[in-house]
Amino acid sequence: MRLVFDSNGKKLLTKFDFIGKGEEAKVYHKGDVAYKCYHHIAWCSRLLPEDVSFLQGIYTDCILLPQTTLYNIFGDFCGYTTRYIEDLGLLHFMGLPTDAVLRNFKLLSNDARVLGENRVLVSDFMPKDTRVKNYSFNEGLYFVDPGKYFINYDSDREKIVKRNKDLIDNFLFFRVLNKFCKERFGDYGYDFSKLYSSLSEARDNDVSFLEYIACDIKEDTLEDYVKRKVL
Repeated sequence: MRLVFDSNGKKLLTKFDFIGKGEEAKVYHKGDVAYKCYHHIAWCSRLLPEDVSFLQGIYTDCILLPQTTLYNIFGDFCGYTTRYIEDLGLLHFMGLPTDAVLRNFKLLSNDARVLGENRVLVSDFMPKDTRVKNYSFNEGLYFVDPGKYFINYDSDREKIVKRNKDLIDNFLFFRVLNKFCKERFGDYGYDFSKLYSSLSEARDNDVSFLEYIACDIKEDTLEDYVKRKVL
């Protein structure tokens, strides 16, 4: 059980609200709000109060940023809230109508630009530990807690925009499409080189993988598109 305070008052978080934990924090949710409550001892770098305040002022759709700052009973900073997105699973996402997927891709691309224009690099889209689940599949792909943001006021905005888009592309390729193929067709049931050639073609033409798929897809779902590309 944990008692925290934000601008809306106090919140009592119990074991029934608990949804997971990592090196940084424990995460709870009530309704459509997720509560990221830092561990008392920091085992890794994490956001400072001023970082949370800065990110609260940036509007994004699918890369979910802090919304309110959390404090403990002593008034000390102890985390933040963000939107809670229920995870409906990879197969649900792959079966969404193409129009919904393309809208989601457009929102993700716009989020990457908005963050880059504010000189915010999201460095933790794809943690090395695949057990860390910082994303949800709902009516689109959401990064529910990318966690590590680097704010560099001296960096070139366009370079950060491109880097954010590249990181999303890598996630889409390795943790979505490639993972789907392995689960659906087995390790040797599809041609990985065909899938990778699409990513390479996008980079050769200096467009994001999201933009490449949006121009290339003709099928009703992303699942059917992937089948055409790899089988």
